[in-house]
Amino acid sequence: MMTIDDLKSAMNSAIERIPKQGPLEFFVHHNTIHHYQHLEFAEAVKKASSDYQCNAFMPEEFYWNEYSNRGIHKTDLYFEIDHYLERHQLRIPRPIFYNLLIPKQSYNRYLKPTENQSIRRYFIEKKDFFYKSAIQEKHGIDLDHFIAPAIYKFLAAYFDFGSAYWTLTDREQGIWSAFCALYANASVFDSSFLKILSKKIKKYRQLGALVALVELIKTLDLKKTDLNTYFFEIACRYKGWSGLIKSLEEHPEWIKKEHIKPNSMKFLAILILCETAAIKSITQHLPKVPRQETYFLHSERFIHHFFYEFCKSHERKEEFLEALPFLDDKSRQEILHKAFERTFYNGFLNTYATQAFRGSVSKCQYQVICCLDEREESLRRYLERDPACETFGHAGHFGLNIQFKGYFDKHQRALCPIQAKPEYLITESGNVANTVGLKSLFLWGELLWLSALSSKTILQGTFESFLGCFFKVIPFSLDIISPRLTSKLKHSFA
Repeated sequence: MMTIDDLKSAMNSAIERIPKQGPLEFFVHHNTIHHYQHLEFAEAVKKASSDYQCNAFMPEEFYWNEYSNRGIHKTDLYFEIDHYLERHQLRIPRPIFYNLLIPKQSYNRYLKPTENQSIRRYFIEKKDFFYKSAIQEKHGIDLDHFIAPAIYKFLAAYFDFGSAYWTLTDREQGIWSAFCALYANASVFDSSFLKILSKKIKKYRQLGALVALVELIKTLDLKKTDLNTYFFEIACRYKGWSGLIKSLEEHPEWIKKEHIKPNSMKFLAILILCETAAIKSITQHLPKVPRQETYFLHSERFIHHFFYEFCKSHERKEEFLEALPFLDDKSRQEILHKAFERTFYNGFLNTYATQAFRGSVSKCQYQVICCLDEREESLRRYLERDPACETFGHAGHFGLNIQFKGYFDKHQRALCPIQAKPEYLITESGNVANTVGLKSLFLWGELLWLSALSSKTILQGTFESFLGCFFKVIPFSLDIISPRLTSKLKHSFA
């Protein structure tokens, strides 16, 4: 018997793994893998790539291109190979291991296709998928084509901080009540999905999100052991909104509107309610889940190459077979990536150590500490043009969990990572004589904001378009009739 406590436990576990900053095609920031801090970095990246369906490292072709252009030195690659062999206690000699890493196009068809496939099947990774994948395979329909428009329309309005020109019913009652109020009634012109969604809302609306979720899970015929994986899968499909809601829950000070009440559990209940309606609109028979998809850990080309080298060294058969599980695609990329980084570090540090120190003739008048990211580094280059300035670089936010309000800013903003909560407020103050100009600047900003909002409505947008056209027609006509006159006018007002 499934209980609400079982659901809460599974949902908390799934929500914990949702990143607050979604991964891109490649990992470019540590925030996406902070759930795997207990692992060594390379292992954490590989684990996260499997969970989030991203690339752990660059393709092998990238590294071998760097190798040919001396972006990776052979000595650094040998160092990483030795370290890898020692860490995994592999007996295969380093030169042979090195030859196994090097791609050789001439050996791409050493084995028969059936032989290659049978070998690759010994080294696979299995992953559970649920209704989206099952419906896609059987009916060729993507469930998110039904769910996404309804979800995006609702969430954009619910979490609006003042830009939307229409308001939601029951917004103050929470995310579940507001969603049910929006889609409770369907017209004859609506799609079958919205009509089924409306019927399900009328059935489950009064039960509350968690009780309704228990009933929905029973309808979907999911096992208790599959809940964690299923919740993570459906939340990860909408990882942008899931991460936003999770962040707003942990940082309520970010919310400027009191009636916005983020709740990850209720958001999951909404997603599953929509998924149930989408499945019902496609088929009356639930597909069997979970269905497992398998992924080969070794590329076809590498298996051809491996057994070509294997057949050349029959006396080392056991050593070859012992090394094969440790030569999967991600592990080879890991070795090459570490060699790539090591070459860069050695090149930079050698240059830095041998470069003569050039002390400044005059004493610096001010010092600036910048974070080591591309934005502040570009700013740092400009500051270094001033001989009176001395700059320093430091990784991170310097341990300062602060909120900062600039002189020309109307609101403060956090200058610390998402995981940290601001502890202090730093305010930049200016001369009292400039307060009039500052108020004028804020007033001008408010007018521009109101203009942007009003342009989204039909009547006010039409009025602004005609008014803007009228003011543009006069200078445009003068430019055509007498360019010399308009040039004089522009210079006189400049």
